[in-house]
Amino acid sequence: MKDSEKNAVWQKMLDEGQSLPNDGNEPGARAYQLLYEALNKEPDITIPESFAEKVVQRAMTQHSQRDRSIWLLSFILIAVAILGCGFAMFSLYPNFFQLLRSQINILGFAGLMFIIIQVADYWLIQRKQLI
Repeated sequence: MKDSEKNAVWQKMLDEGQSLPNDGNEPGARAYQLLYEALNKEPDITIPESFAEKVVQRAMTQHSQRDRSIWLLSFILIAVAILGCGFAMFSLYPNFFQLLRSQINILGFAGLMFIIIQVADYWLIQRKQLI
């Protein structure tokens, strides 16, 4: 007999008030019966009525902390990438920063558009999936 079938038979026997066989042929029967009895007992502890609210509050706090951590990590990674690329470009092409200074309006606009798109993506798309 499969374990699932055996468990179903034991469950039915215990639900009907019978005790399981306690011979050595069924090693899991005693453990199953003890577990069944333990699950049917009323717990000795009481849960406060505000327990659900506390769990929800803690989950929301952890969620907001995770969001802040993701934003901070993203900012640090972008800053490191920009500094690394800047150093590489300065090493390979010494006149690079002079070229950037002459195109500062275009670079500022591109950076601003990148930030706006990222914020819109977070607030309009990703946040809807979290709710």
